[in-house]
Amino acid sequence: MSDSVAFVNATVNDIRAILPLFKAIVPHYPRSAVYYRWAHFDHPVRESRVIVGRADSRVVAHVAISALDVGASKPVGFPQQVLVHPHYRKISVTLQLIEKINATITNEFAYGIGFPNDMFAPVLQSVGGWSVHDPIVDIVVDPNCDDRTTKGDFMDHLLTDPLPSRESFDDTLWSDLPGQPSAVKINYNWFLWRYMHHPNQHYDVFVVRRHGVIVGYTVIKIYERDDRGGVAHMIDARWSDSTATRELMDVVRDYCRYQRVRYMTTWDVSSYAGFLSEVGQRVELHDFTPVRTNCMSYNSAEGKPAGLFMGISDVY
Repeated sequence: MSDSVAFVNATVNDIRAILPLFKAIVPHYPRSAVYYRWAHFDHPVRESRVIVGRADSRVVAHVAISALDVGASKPVGFPQQVLVHPHYRKISVTLQLIEKINATITNEFAYGIGFPNDMFAPVLQSVGGWSVHDPIVDIVVDPNCDDRTTKGDFMDHLLTDPLPSRESFDDTLWSDLPGQPSAVKINYNWFLWRYMHHPNQHYDVFVVRRHGVIVGYTVIKIYERDDRGGVAHMIDARWSDSTATRELMDVVRDYCRYQRVRYMTTWDVSSYAGFLSEVGQRVELHDFTPVRTNCMSYNSAEGKPAGLFMGISDVY
């Protein structure tokens, strides 16, 4: 086994050479070529900058730096899947990878944000110069699902094929949330790419319309957190005004009651927290541990960007 690792920029043609590294380190992670291409080479802002370390004719280190639109001349860099093969997990290789990440963000992006895994967070902080912010913690609410709801109460709001055109959405949905400035900007193409065209995840997207125009939407994923039932995760929500907000709340309540979810969660960082608190009563639980997400930034004069939301990360 060679100790020399050469770092290069990867292209779409390198995807199949990258996948064995994922299998060795994160076997549970979606690692199909279709998924990888969707995540990093079909990205609606721009292709991710994928950097790999090669040794002995195989990929032994990896990072994919995705782009987030912040309405500036340069996007924000979002490093994901920072991986080093266990056989090459020496401090020198790890430092080289972090140096590549920092140099790429400095040269190609406005600044960097990230939600690094527990293994790399300390290294990014201690030797990489990344700033550590308070963890993002899920809030948990009880949507009071004792009352049964019929399926028809919310199915009329479910977004299905054929997908609506760009003109079917109120333009204000792509603006900042009311009372919550957001560093990350999204648009119609990003919305379709992230929620409707995901090759591995299924999301329930509900919309409310006014005179045929979509004036609000919410994105929900139900998953099992323990053996006693599912949890509804609100990943994203946008609305044009308070009337649309109330309509969305009614749809979410009906959906949760029909699905008999135990709890509903969302990141406690934005207007979503207030929205969800109106759907149900916020609770502190001893038998349920909310997700805590590390948040870090690099070269950001403003510190942690405001208005982060779950949809920017494919963790959810």
